[in-house]
Amino acid sequence: MVAGLAFALPVLVLNGFLAQLASSLFGFESPGTGSLVWISTIGGLIATLIAGAIGYYGTALAVRAGVDPDTYGKTACNQLG
Repeated sequence: MVAGLAFALPVLVLNGFLAQLASSLFGFESPGTGSLVWISTIGGLIATLIAGAIGYYGTALAVRAGVDPDTYGKTACNQLG
């Protein structure tokens, strides 16, 4: 989970800077670079935590129920060849 947040952090910060750049280029008002970077980073980290928790606990529940998520359905490789 920590690795996922570490990989997401630079992207989220860049997203805030790009939002400021886009608002400047198109002439929109913005709350400022610091606010946009802060909002993007905090919101993205919260969303990343929630998505990671859903994936982890969803897989744990599936395995506990005896349903291995990796063995159901056909993969693209099996269908194509």
